[in-house]
Amino acid sequence: MLVVGLPLSMFLMSLGQLILFGNWLWEGHLKEKILKFWNNKTAVIIASVFVFHLIGLLYTSDFNYGFEDVRKKVPMFLLPLIISSSEQLSLKKLHQLLHLFIAALIAATFCCMAVFYGYIPTNTPQHVLIDMRDISIFISPIRFALLICIGIFTLAYYIYHENKISRKLFFSLLTTWLIVFMIILESITGLVVLFTVSVILLIYLTWKQHKKIFFVMLLLLPICVFIYSDYMIHQFDKKPPKIIFSTLDKTTTLGNAYYNDTTSTLSENGHYVMTYICWKELDSVWNKRSTIKMDQKDLKGNNIRYTLLRFLASKNYRKDANGVNELTADEIFSIQKGIPNYKYQHFGSLNARVYELLGDINNLESGENPSGHSVSQRIAYWKAAIGIIKKNPLIGVGTGDVKNAFAEEYNREKSPLSIRWRLRSHNQYLAIGVAFGIIGMAWFFFALFYPPWREKKYFNYFFITFFLIAILSMLTEDTLETQAGATFFAFFNAFFLLNDLTFKKEKTTK
Repeated sequence: MLVVGLPLSMFLMSLGQLILFGNWLWEGHLKEKILKFWNNKTAVIIASVFVFHLIGLLYTSDFNYGFEDVRKKVPMFLLPLIISSSEQLSLKKLHQLLHLFIAALIAATFCCMAVFYGYIPTNTPQHVLIDMRDISIFISPIRFALLICIGIFTLAYYIYHENKISRKLFFSLLTTWLIVFMIILESITGLVVLFTVSVILLIYLTWKQHKKIFFVMLLLLPICVFIYSDYMIHQFDKKPPKIIFSTLDKTTTLGNAYYNDTTSTLSENGHYVMTYICWKELDSVWNKRSTIKMDQKDLKGNNIRYTLLRFLASKNYRKDANGVNELTADEIFSIQKGIPNYKYQHFGSLNARVYELLGDINNLESGENPSGHSVSQRIAYWKAAIGIIKKNPLIGVGTGDVKNAFAEEYNREKSPLSIRWRLRSHNQYLAIGVAFGIIGMAWFFFALFYPPWREKKYFNYFFITFFLIAILSMLTEDTLETQAGATFFAFFNAFFLLNDLTFKKEKTTK
């Protein structure tokens, strides 16, 4: 239930843990089990992160938030306890669990595609697919992408060790589908993690076996990344040409006056957003063509008038009656869904997602409001988190006061972020620092890196692939701050640390 629930069902995930714990109690021999757990220093250390959250309740004021946070983190104690003190499963059963996890993962991707094609409704307003990541209806798309990464590397292991050609082809087909689906999902975090871990493994293997190829790869990989990045930046053309505002047309073809903001540098695809605007014509024509009126919000919750301005600018249309009339019915629908650039329309396109990120960077450089822009928002979150840590350096604000501390910090620094976007750090290391200070951060790093050294797992394929996926995700996400994220980390960390899943190839003589 637990491994099936990881990608498919929060209910099964929770129920699986409840049954495991109930079984653990029902089996009896609790004293021996607790001693077995206590004597397993690796299990104790990885479970101690949960204990820090309990200690953090001692100096907190918001107990409702604190107890809820502790509830989400229970798997971080429960799973190491159960796995370390129970009878160890056979190698065959361990791999059967991984096979079951992959089967559930594939089933989850098929369900997501059913959402994409409209066979299953989305969880979005009016059940309209606003963002490609909305097809992940069971858990957050980022957590789902991390699970897919684990599935891909697990399948790669089976491909390498499988002897039957038919099974190799089957596993290869599943691996290819998961990679294709990751691109369809447009999860930049997942793709970056997948690429980074693959490169690290490839470099290690080539260094170990083919040192000449290693040096060639060391040269070619950065060149390939640079060529793609340079191509995308040039395609994006983020810097608009300089214009002399005195030479701009003063009126529309209908004789109405244009408004030009000479101070704004906001642009889309190299075209200024705040030039050639005629609000009178926009209001009139847009309200005739759209069911969402000009004074309302788009389906993403942003003012639709500014989504419209950006979309028109992205096509180099003037923001007047002629510009709106040039839009197709599909483009009108895209604007209603909150898509601000015509290049972002193509769902499942990696380039479209990269364009969107470049747009976020452009907005950041232009000093625009970071609300709704993933890159600039994260920088605002990190800045707020660092500010909180500086005020509470040793032991942090406690388990329950994290939310209030962020709210106060945003108010203190007069953050331009709108209320709905004033979130937590989106960096797990900073999140620990906010709650437990430098002392908590130091212990968290110890609990991450010491156990694999103690168990000699740094060169174990299953553990190191999971470990790299987890610690990389923590750079841009609060990986442990949801129940799904905490369960994902707690299960695989204990599962791969406390078990050996590597196949032992029999030695043969010539």
